[in-house]
Amino acid sequence: MSHVAGFQLVQLKEAVNGLPAEPIAELKTDLLTVAAIGITVYLLSAFIHEAIGHGLTAFLVGAKVLQITNAYVETDHTGLSAWAVRAISAGGCAANFIFGAVFLIWHRKLRGGSAHLRYFLWLLGTINFLKGSGYMFALSFASFGDWHNFLHGLEPKLPWQIGLTLVGITIHMATFFTPSAPSMNFWARPIVENGLWRLP
Repeated sequence: MSHVAGFQLVQLKEAVNGLPAEPIAELKTDLLTVAAIGITVYLLSAFIHEAIGHGLTAFLVGAKVLQITNAYVETDHTGLSAWAVRAISAGGCAANFIFGAVFLIWHRKLRGGSAHLRYFLWLLGTINFLKGSGYMFALSFASFGDWHNFLHGLEPKLPWQIGLTLVGITIHMATFFTPSAPSMNFWARPIVENGLWRLP
Protein backbone atom coordinates (compact mmCIF):
# COMPACT_ATOMS: atom_id res chain seq x y z
CA MET A 1 0.00 0.00 0.00
CA SER A 2 1.34 3.48 -0.88
CA HIS A 3 2.13 6.08 1.77
CA VAL A 4 -0.66 8.30 0.38
CA ALA A 5 -3.27 5.56 0.56
CA GLY A 6 -2.13 4.61 4.04
CA PHE A 7 -2.37 8.22 5.19
CA GLN A 8 -5.90 8.54 3.77
CA LEU A 9 -6.98 5.39 5.60
CA VAL A 10 -5.54 6.75 8.83
CA GLN A 11 -7.60 9.92 8.29
CA LEU A 12 -10.69 7.81 7.65
CA LYS A 13 -10.15 5.76 10.77
CA GLU A 14 -9.66 8.89 12.87
CA ALA A 15 -12.74 10.60 11.42
CA VAL A 16 -14.96 7.58 11.88
CA ASN A 17 -13.84 6.16 15.19
CA GLY A 18 -11.91 8.99 16.81
CA LEU A 19 -8.90 6.69 17.09
CA PRO A 20 -5.30 7.91 17.10
CA ALA A 21 -3.31 7.70 13.90
CA GLU A 22 -1.53 4.42 13.39
CA PRO A 23 -0.24 2.53 10.36
CA ILE A 24 -2.89 0.48 8.59
CA ALA A 25 -1.54 -2.57 6.88
CA GLU A 26 -4.56 -3.61 4.85
CA LEU A 27 -8.06 -2.55 3.85
CA LYS A 28 -10.34 -5.51 3.27
CA THR A 29 -13.23 -4.75 0.97
CA ASP A 30 -16.36 -6.71 0.15
CA LEU A 31 -15.81 -6.12 -3.56
CA LEU A 32 -18.74 -8.21 -4.75
CA THR A 33 -21.21 -6.28 -2.61
CA VAL A 34 -19.75 -2.91 -3.57
CA ALA A 35 -19.85 -3.86 -7.26
CA ALA A 36 -23.45 -5.07 -7.03
CA ILE A 37 -24.53 -1.88 -5.29
CA GLY A 38 -22.73 0.24 -7.88
CA ILE A 39 -24.31 -1.58 -10.84
CA THR A 40 -27.78 -1.35 -9.28
CA VAL A 41 -27.34 2.35 -8.57
CA TYR A 42 -26.35 3.17 -12.13
CA LEU A 43 -29.25 1.18 -13.56
CA LEU A 44 -31.70 2.88 -11.21
CA SER A 45 -30.35 6.35 -11.98
CA ALA A 46 -30.84 5.66 -15.70
CA PHE A 47 -34.38 4.42 -15.03
CA ILE A 48 -35.14 7.53 -12.99
CA HIS A 49 -33.78 9.81 -15.71
CA GLU A 50 -35.38 8.13 -18.71
CA ALA A 51 -38.57 6.38 -17.56
CA ILE A 52 -39.67 8.60 -14.67
CA GLY A 53 -38.13 11.88 -15.82
CA HIS A 54 -38.75 11.92 -19.56
CA GLY A 55 -41.38 9.19 -19.80
CA LEU A 56 -43.67 10.29 -16.99
CA THR A 57 -43.36 13.95 -17.96
CA ALA A 58 -44.28 13.07 -21.55
CA PHE A 59 -47.34 11.20 -20.32
CA LEU A 60 -48.40 14.08 -18.06
CA VAL A 61 -48.18 16.71 -20.82
CA GLY A 62 -50.05 14.52 -23.29
CA ALA A 63 -47.25 13.15 -25.48
CA LYS A 64 -47.28 9.60 -26.74
CA VAL A 65 -44.39 7.51 -25.44
CA LEU A 66 -43.15 5.27 -28.25
CA GLN A 67 -40.09 3.66 -26.71
CA ILE A 68 -38.12 3.72 -23.46
CA THR A 69 -34.59 2.39 -23.11
CA ASN A 70 -31.81 2.94 -20.59
CA ALA A 71 -30.33 5.60 -22.91
CA TYR A 72 -33.25 7.55 -24.38
CA VAL A 73 -37.01 7.95 -24.58
CA GLU A 74 -38.74 8.32 -27.93
CA THR A 75 -41.96 10.32 -27.91
CA ASP A 76 -44.49 11.69 -30.35
CA HIS A 77 -45.24 15.23 -29.22
CA THR A 78 -47.35 16.27 -32.17
CA GLY A 79 -49.66 19.12 -31.18
CA LEU A 80 -47.83 20.02 -27.98
CA SER A 81 -46.66 23.53 -27.19
CA ALA A 82 -42.97 24.38 -27.30
CA TRP A 83 -42.79 24.59 -23.51
CA ALA A 84 -44.49 21.21 -23.11
CA VAL A 85 -41.78 19.72 -25.31
CA ARG A 86 -39.13 21.53 -23.26
CA ALA A 87 -40.65 20.10 -20.09
CA ILE A 88 -40.13 16.60 -21.48
CA SER A 89 -36.49 17.44 -22.27
CA ALA A 90 -35.84 18.87 -18.81
CA GLY A 91 -37.78 16.13 -17.02
CA GLY A 92 -34.87 13.70 -16.91
CA CYS A 93 -32.52 15.97 -14.97
CA ALA A 94 -35.37 17.26 -12.80
CA ALA A 95 -36.20 13.68 -11.79
CA ASN A 96 -32.53 13.02 -10.97
CA PHE A 97 -32.43 16.05 -8.68
CA ILE A 98 -35.73 15.24 -6.96
CA PHE A 99 -34.91 11.59 -6.33
CA GLY A 100 -31.32 12.44 -5.46
CA ALA A 101 -32.55 14.76 -2.72
CA VAL A 102 -35.01 12.15 -1.45
CA PHE A 103 -32.36 9.45 -1.20
CA LEU A 104 -29.80 11.69 0.51
CA ILE A 105 -32.37 12.95 3.02
CA TRP A 106 -33.46 9.37 3.66
CA HIS A 107 -29.84 8.41 4.20
CA ARG A 108 -29.24 11.29 6.60
CA LYS A 109 -32.33 10.52 8.68
CA LEU A 110 -31.90 6.74 8.65
CA ARG A 111 -31.31 5.32 12.09
CA GLY A 112 -29.93 1.83 12.21
CA GLY A 113 -30.06 -0.40 9.18
CA SER A 114 -27.20 -2.16 7.48
CA ALA A 115 -24.13 -0.46 6.08
CA HIS A 116 -25.14 -1.80 2.67
CA LEU A 117 -28.45 0.08 2.74
CA ARG A 118 -26.83 3.28 3.95
CA TYR A 119 -24.12 3.10 1.31
CA PHE A 120 -26.74 2.30 -1.35
CA LEU A 121 -28.84 5.35 -0.40
CA TRP A 122 -25.83 7.66 -0.26
CA LEU A 123 -24.46 6.46 -3.62
CA LEU A 124 -27.87 6.54 -5.33
CA GLY A 125 -28.53 10.09 -4.14
CA THR A 126 -25.05 11.25 -5.11
CA ILE A 127 -25.07 9.66 -8.57
CA ASN A 128 -28.47 11.16 -9.35
CA PHE A 129 -27.16 14.63 -8.58
CA LEU A 130 -23.97 14.05 -10.55
CA LYS A 131 -25.91 12.67 -13.50
CA GLY A 132 -28.39 15.53 -13.67
CA SER A 133 -25.82 18.28 -13.18
CA GLY A 134 -23.38 16.59 -15.56
CA TYR A 135 -25.93 16.72 -18.36
CA MET A 136 -26.46 20.42 -17.68
CA PHE A 137 -22.87 21.60 -17.85
CA ALA A 138 -21.53 19.08 -20.36
CA LEU A 139 -24.27 19.29 -22.99
CA SER A 140 -25.53 22.87 -22.81
CA PHE A 141 -23.45 23.80 -25.87
CA ALA A 142 -23.78 20.43 -27.63
CA SER A 143 -25.76 19.95 -30.82
CA PHE A 144 -27.61 16.95 -29.35
CA GLY A 145 -29.18 15.76 -26.13
CA ASP A 146 -31.77 16.91 -23.62
CA TRP A 147 -30.63 20.51 -23.23
CA HIS A 148 -30.11 21.01 -26.95
CA ASN A 149 -33.75 20.06 -27.38
CA PHE A 150 -34.77 22.29 -24.46
CA LEU A 151 -32.98 25.30 -25.96
CA HIS A 152 -34.46 24.85 -29.42
CA GLY A 153 -36.33 28.01 -30.36
CA LEU A 154 -35.12 30.06 -27.39
CA GLU A 155 -33.43 33.30 -28.43
CA PRO A 156 -30.97 34.58 -27.56
CA LYS A 157 -29.63 31.10 -26.83
CA LEU A 158 -26.21 32.01 -25.43
CA PRO A 159 -27.41 33.37 -22.04
CA TRP A 160 -29.45 30.20 -21.53
CA GLN A 161 -26.43 28.04 -22.36
CA ILE A 162 -24.17 29.95 -20.02
CA GLY A 163 -26.77 29.87 -17.25
CA LEU A 164 -27.37 26.14 -17.57
CA THR A 165 -23.64 25.47 -17.61
CA LEU A 166 -23.01 27.53 -14.47
CA VAL A 167 -25.92 25.96 -12.60
CA GLY A 168 -24.75 22.49 -13.63
CA ILE A 169 -21.17 23.14 -12.52
CA THR A 170 -22.35 24.57 -9.19
CA ILE A 171 -24.57 21.58 -8.40
CA HIS A 172 -21.94 19.13 -9.61
CA MET A 173 -19.15 20.57 -7.49
CA ALA A 174 -21.38 20.91 -4.43
CA THR A 175 -22.37 17.26 -4.79
CA PHE A 176 -18.80 16.15 -5.40
CA PHE A 177 -17.55 17.72 -2.18
CA THR A 178 -20.49 16.64 -0.01
CA PRO A 179 -18.81 13.40 1.23
CA SER A 180 -15.46 15.09 1.92
CA ALA A 181 -13.80 15.47 5.30
CA PRO A 182 -16.44 17.63 7.09
CA SER A 183 -19.17 15.07 6.41
CA MET A 184 -17.04 11.92 6.40
CA ASN A 185 -18.52 10.87 9.75
CA PHE A 186 -22.02 11.23 8.20
CA TRP A 187 -21.54 8.55 5.55
CA ALA A 188 -18.47 6.54 6.50
CA ARG A 189 -19.20 5.54 10.10
CA PRO A 190 -21.98 3.03 9.32
CA ILE A 191 -19.99 1.56 6.44
CA VAL A 192 -16.94 0.92 8.59
CA GLU A 193 -18.77 -0.16 11.72
CA ASN A 194 -21.12 -2.57 9.96
CA GLY A 195 -18.54 -4.33 7.88
CA LEU A 196 -18.93 -3.14 4.29
CA TRP A 197 -15.43 -1.73 4.71
CA ARG A 198 -13.28 -3.49 7.26
CA LEU A 199 -10.45 -1.70 8.99
CA PRO A 200 -8.11 -4.13 10.76
